[in-house]
Amino acid sequence: MGGFMLLIYFCWENGPHHSSNKREIFFLLLILALLAAGWGTIQSIGGIMNSGDFCNITTDSLGQCQTTYKDNLQVDVFEGTLMMYLVLLVFLNSIPFSAQNLEGVPLTREMEVSHSALRKVKDIEGLVYEVHATGPLALKRLQMPNSALPPFILVTAFVRIVMLADEGFAKFIFVLNILFAGIFCLIFISQLYVVVVHNSKSRDNLHNDIEELMKMHNGLNFLLEHVNTALMIEEAPWRTVELICNDLKKLNVTARAILVDAIQKRGIRHNANAESLIKRLFLESEGETLVQLKNMTDLGGDYQNLYKLIYTDITSEHTRNDILEHFKKEADKLAKYANKKYQIPIKEYRYGVKILSDVDDTLYSSGGKFPAGIDKEYPKHQLYPGCLDFFRSLDKIYDNNYEVTNGTGRWDQSKDNISDESECNLVFLSARPHAYKDMAEEHSYRLFKRLVREGKMHVIPTLLPGKLKQGLQAVLLYPFKKTLAWKAVGELKFKTFENYSKMYPEYKYVFCGDDGQGDLLAGELMSKHYPDSVLAVFIHRVVDKGKALHTQVLQTKGETLLGETLSPPVGNPLSWNELSEQVWPKNNIHVTETYIKSASIACTLGLITSSELYDCCINAMNEFDEIRCMYPDRGADWSEAEKDLDYDIIDANEVLEASGWDGKKVGNVTRTQVLFGMEGGGEEQSRVRRISLSSKQGEGLGALGQGNKRNRTSVKASISSSTRGKSTGTFDSVGTSYRGGGENFI
Repeated sequence: MGGFMLLIYFCWENGPHHSSNKREIFFLLLILALLAAGWGTIQSIGGIMNSGDFCNITTDSLGQCQTTYKDNLQVDVFEGTLMMYLVLLVFLNSIPFSAQNLEGVPLTREMEVSHSALRKVKDIEGLVYEVHATGPLALKRLQMPNSALPPFILVTAFVRIVMLADEGFAKFIFVLNILFAGIFCLIFISQLYVVVVHNSKSRDNLHNDIEELMKMHNGLNFLLEHVNTALMIEEAPWRTVELICNDLKKLNVTARAILVDAIQKRGIRHNANAESLIKRLFLESEGETLVQLKNMTDLGGDYQNLYKLIYTDITSEHTRNDILEHFKKEADKLAKYANKKYQIPIKEYRYGVKILSDVDDTLYSSGGKFPAGIDKEYPKHQLYPGCLDFFRSLDKIYDNNYEVTNGTGRWDQSKDNISDESECNLVFLSARPHAYKDMAEEHSYRLFKRLVREGKMHVIPTLLPGKLKQGLQAVLLYPFKKTLAWKAVGELKFKTFENYSKMYPEYKYVFCGDDGQGDLLAGELMSKHYPDSVLAVFIHRVVDKGKALHTQVLQTKGETLLGETLSPPVGNPLSWNELSEQVWPKNNIHVTETYIKSASIACTLGLITSSELYDCCINAMNEFDEIRCMYPDRGADWSEAEKDLDYDIIDANEVLEASGWDGKKVGNVTRTQVLFGMEGGGEEQSRVRRISLSSKQGEGLGALGQGNKRNRTSVKASISSSTRGKSTGTFDSVGTSYRGGGENFI
């Protein structure tokens, strides 16, 4: 029974036992008690049945002694104690870690707070950590370090062998085992008493202090912003949470976002009171305050985000619909206000643009490793040149910068409309399925945070994972159905976008993906069903022309799409060139080889400015140089990438000229032979190799020339070309200098 409940604990993540951290702990304690009772019963029966001598010694026909050991009570007790401790280790490891506060939210810069309020906040902070230190955190101190587990198992196995051979040693270990087990149980039970009984008084004191602080000016706002609110809400009694939410009008938007995140981490599922508080926090926020609240909730840098809150944690469909209807209602108000004051058509209104992107073969190369992707043009896990700069350029708020000239309206891109640091407009739609808690997402978020620290990614994004059913189905069917196997993944990404857009109806969207799996199909569905919301779809081509999965392929095969059987195409099916050059561009779906081409198209569509296009081109070329220096042994493998970039630079220069760009043109890509000094002697090549070795400290992820646009580092670059295949230029970036032309690397 205990083993079955343990299986339920790990496999049924959305069950009532996972509704809060405390319920998880009590459920694990129940499993532990059942296992202990079951083991005790089995050992009692076995002890009665296995009475007799310790061992039998017999002589075979050749006169050799044969020793046969009987089941031994001392050994059984030792084995059972060991098993129970290993189960206890599983329990201790499963105790949730300390809840962390919302990471990416900018704190209020100026807040008037009295000295008495500051002292009270310090007292509350100390009380929170005191309760936590004597609570679940103290239980985790009883666990063995993971590094000590293998030696521990080896030693116990050796002890068991000796116990079987020596009855005296077995009795000694039995007594020692009982002694240590008794001491450990006393410590464990006493700690449980502290957690359940003693800390209740401290929690009452915590409630009283918060109640007193709420009477002081800005006291509650300062508390929520400067204390680990997630931990405080977890340790405080529920009546304290309700007390904090009694007067939401006093809370600023930052405090509200932190409170939403804290309640979500405490646990919402199967808790009607918690759902009701979340509903109040959203419904009592209006206009731009509501938009900021939603964006801040997504800035946590972990799997606890707004999408999970609305579509997974909130189990009441009525509550979910009320919140989504409020989002739509407030978005309509913003659009009507903009229409009345700035003459912006309601369908054209956009508070900002959110970028939805795939990860593998879109953000970085999969290296052709199935099932992640198939692109082998770049090394595995290498960021594509210009990708993050392109995302940064698209991410902006429009602030009603709309101009009407001769009856024609357009958004003015010349004004400073960089998105605010409280916005989270970069969202990754991954096909990788969600696993238990954050096991699947943790690796990706570590990468995102590192890229943000290094100034390459401008904001900590939101990650929306796939589902196990669709992912497993695609992997299993791929050997038989090839690209058709990714249909379910493409449909799932579309449905995820559909749900996500309901949370942010005031935004427009740009989707970026690749044609290796289901992204092109998802982009077609987005463009077809939401033409007013989806401004553009950019598909990175990584497969041979004609081998990608799209709607016409499904029509030809007579497949279903979103539950409907597709009719065969009328007439002859269109070729890949006809689709990519004529049909898809009319629906704002663009298939490109590089992000320079994507930026050129985005500039033509008015999504980025000509200066942003130029910066994207220059940074992409500098990043490409850096990537080649990191992988000098690839040599001629870079030829296709060089050609793609060169062709797209020509298009970029044409777009710049047509837009009235008065700066320099973008030069050609430096050839690999020139970059590595293969035309200038071995000494030059050795210098490049020294640079490439020092560059590998970045573990192959990212490239130079990327600054945070909200706090942009200085990047100056220009590359000019007098003859094809030979270039001169300068590049200056943080921590690195480069002067091109195959002459100087500094």
